[in-house]
Amino acid sequence: MAMGFVDLLQDNLERRTSRVMALLAPEDPATPALPFAVAPAFLDIYGQVLRLGTIPLIASRRQIQLLEKQYDWEAEGQRHLVEILRQRSNPIFDAWDAAWDNLWANYDPNRQPPPPKRGRPEKSDGKGGLARAVTGLFGNHKTRPDTQGDSDSPAAGTTGPRPVLAGLRAMIQEHARQHGYVPPREDDVSLLKELVRVHPKTIEEAWRELIQVHAQEFRPTDPTEKLRRGSLREAMLKWQYSLPTRLSELLILKAAADLEYCDAEFVRQYIRQSARTQEEGERALPYLTAYGKTMKRVIR
Repeated sequence: MAMGFVDLLQDNLERRTSRVMALLAPEDPATPALPFAVAPAFLDIYGQVLRLGTIPLIASRRQIQLLEKQYDWEAEGQRHLVEILRQRSNPIFDAWDAAWDNLWANYDPNRQPPPPKRGRPEKSDGKGGLARAVTGLFGNHKTRPDTQGDSDSPAAGTTGPRPVLAGLRAMIQEHARQHGYVPPREDDVSLLKELVRVHPKTIEEAWRELIQVHAQEFRPTDPTEKLRRGSLREAMLKWQYSLPTRLSELLILKAAADLEYCDAEFVRQYIRQSARTQEEGERALPYLTAYGKTMKRVIR
């Protein structure tokens, strides 16, 4: 059955970004100090946050509503959407950025929460409880009058969700506490915005290269094909500067978790050589730095 525009957009964005996170996740889900974006447990609620928070904000933007009118989405929607997402700059990427800025950066700290409903409180554990929590955050808030007429805001005359950052953050932080992963930091909105800009095939290509270089440097099947010392570090640096900042850091963290000779000393040296000083490297790679401090096994 053909899907309408918003459903098609939601399906594509969720599949694409979830796949990127899944490819960057270490093979062992018990890896300590996993950032939220590569924690399998986070993916359990990620789809709900998209469906109830991000996608409605995207769909309410004027540019997206104009895009919806340009094509017969039920007839050839998938082809049109793929062509749009291939462009480095497009209204969907702009709307994605604006939605995450609203969800994660722009909020009113003085806004009072609605009064609690009478009756027995609902439990918030499990997927159903989280869905109810998210619905409470994103539902029944009208667009502010001062945003009407702004081309970068929801279309005038529409009603859209007014997310409350404090509540969203509390929900994700509690979920992270229950499932043992690192919740998003203040500046992780940039990571969330990067997700849509990298095709999963690029992550697959990067990981294949790191696996191959790791084997040829440390355990070549043919001694004549052994790569010089430091080849893996060079390959990692190449991808660090080729991929968006936070996603490249997660790729390196996956290498530290999954590749045998990426031990604690390798990670320390990598952080040092990736910047002018150790301190500068640690600031640029905070998740990798935190993970490196949990590594106890030393190969060399």
